[in-house]
Amino acid sequence: MLKSKLLAIPAAAMFAVNPAGIDMDYQGELDPYSDLPITDTQNGDSQQTVFVSNGITYDMKTHMFSYLIPDKSGYVESSVADGMITTDSVSITLPSGLSAKIYCDGEEEADIDYSEISDPGSYALVVKGPDIQYQMLKFTIVSKKTGLISSYQIPAGFKLTKVVLNGEPQRIQSLKTVDMKAEGEYEITSRCDANGVDYRLNVEIDHTPPQIILQGVTDGKARGPVTISGITKSDYAKLSVEGKNISIPSDYTLEAPGKYHIYVQDDAGNIFSQDFEIKFYLNMQGLIFSLLAVGVAAGVFFYMYISKRKLKVR
Repeated sequence: MLKSKLLAIPAAAMFAVNPAGIDMDYQGELDPYSDLPITDTQNGDSQQTVFVSNGITYDMKTHMFSYLIPDKSGYVESSVADGMITTDSVSITLPSGLSAKIYCDGEEEADIDYSEISDPGSYALVVKGPDIQYQMLKFTIVSKKTGLISSYQIPAGFKLTKVVLNGEPQRIQSLKTVDMKAEGEYEITSRCDANGVDYRLNVEIDHTPPQIILQGVTDGKARGPVTISGITKSDYAKLSVEGKNISIPSDYTLEAPGKYHIYVQDDAGNIFSQDFEIKFYLNMQGLIFSLLAVGVAAGVFFYMYISKRKLKVR
């Protein structure tokens, strides 16, 4: 009893000078990393806020993870844990006045809705201040079908409990890493040690790039028409010639000479990309026109030659 009273004294003193409006009569447990209170429910049930790992807590009511800012000025709240892979949208709440930037695949996202981040990519949240620049959080959002991940590093404070591939339970060889090089439908379950909640990642892995064939191209060059095959309705395809984007012909056949680049991305994010060049050549139509041109030129020359001879005879 004496010990609990002694612990309550510095807590009350801290709250007396804290401008955040915290209950000054609080006598419960303190977060050892931030000196902020961990509140219990009124009925004596399990704690509303629980520890996950160093400087990280979880709110059992809001289902948000809280990450202590290095200067202890507050918490960044997130619907996912640091390092998590998800197919759902992610919500992040920043303390008022905090300067932060979020990056997706290494590029800064200038205009982003923190309450609903849904575009696939690898994200990193960086907080900035006069004396700090710190990566607070990283996470990855993937589509239900993807080829962009080949392994899953289970977040700190979590342990792997189940892996199912194509409906077949897999032997767990590591509680921290899942090898996802094999293609198929995965169901990965990990459990947070602190809150006892199971988190599932259901995703189809497809690492096979689009099977595009450029008929007529050999070693990056063609001396005749090039026919493109293998593009499906779900693919995103882009074609350029001499650096300018052009539409892919309805018959998928290219005839004009020039340097081309084709880019095809499937619905799993796998990519086919290739440069090739169509050299100048004469097709049948061009050959006929060329012969006609030569014939016309020869006829004109012959006519002028005959006309000059007639003039000389006179």
